[in-house]
Amino acid sequence: MPASLIPGTYNARDVGGAPLESGGAVATGVLLRADALAAVTDEGVRRMQELGVRTVVDLRTTQERTAFPDRHPAGADVLALSVLEGALPVGPGVAPRTEIPGMDAVYALMLEHGGSAFAEIARRVSRTVEGESVLVHCTAGKDRTGVSVALLLEAVGTRRDAVLDDYELSQSQLAGEWAERMIRGMVADGAPDTPQLRILVTETPREVLATALAAVDETHGGAAAYLQAHGLTDEELAALRERLGS
Repeated sequence: MPASLIPGTYNARDVGGAPLESGGAVATGVLLRADALAAVTDEGVRRMQELGVRTVVDLRTTQERTAFPDRHPAGADVLALSVLEGALPVGPGVAPRTEIPGMDAVYALMLEHGGSAFAEIARRVSRTVEGESVLVHCTAGKDRTGVSVALLLEAVGTRRDAVLDDYELSQSQLAGEWAERMIRGMVADGAPDTPQLRILVTETPREVLATALAAVDETHGGAAAYLQAHGLTDEELAALRERLGS
C-alpha cells in the first residue's frame, strides 16, 4: 500500500500517470485527491505548498467542516462545494444515522444533484497554470471525491479500467486504523454495525463506480457531456483536456 501523499492524511494522492485512451498519460501535479485535512501535520502543510496546491475543494457538509476544520497552506483558495448525497457525517452535534443507503443509490443521487459542483471542479482545474494544482477532498476521499475525480478523468479520455483502478485504491489506503475509527464513530452515533454500513463507509467496490459511469454514458453520452450539461463550457472543457490530459 503506497504511503499517503500528504502527511497527516490516509488517502491523498496525485491522479497523474493514468493511461489515456489516445496514448500518453494524465498529467501529474495538476489534480490531487485526499481524505479530510483536519489532521494534516506541519510537514503536510509544507508538502501541499511544494505540490503547488492553490485551490482546495472541500466537498464535505457544513457540519463536517465545522467539526473537523481543514489545515491547508496559507493563501490557498478554499472552495466549499457540499455534495450532500455522498455525506455520512460523523462528529459533535451530528444526528445519528440509523438507515444506511446502498452505494448504488448514493452515487445515483450524487450524479443527479451534484453536477454543478463537479463542473465547477473541472472549471477550477482548467484554469490552473504550470506549477499549480487543485486538491479535491471529502471525509474519506473515496465517494464524493471518487465520483468527482472519475468524471474529470473520463472527460479527458482516461482509460476506464484506469479510472476504476484509481477508485479502488482508496479502500486499501483507508483500511485499518482509519476504517475502524470511522466505524466506531458511526456506531457511537447510533448507526447499526452491519455489513452494509462497513461497505458504505470503508469500501470502494469497483462495480459501484462502473455502474455510475455506465449511467452517465447512457443519460449524457459520457462524462464530458455530463459536465457540459451542468455548466462547463466548450472552452473550459478544451482547457481541462489540455491541462490534465497531456
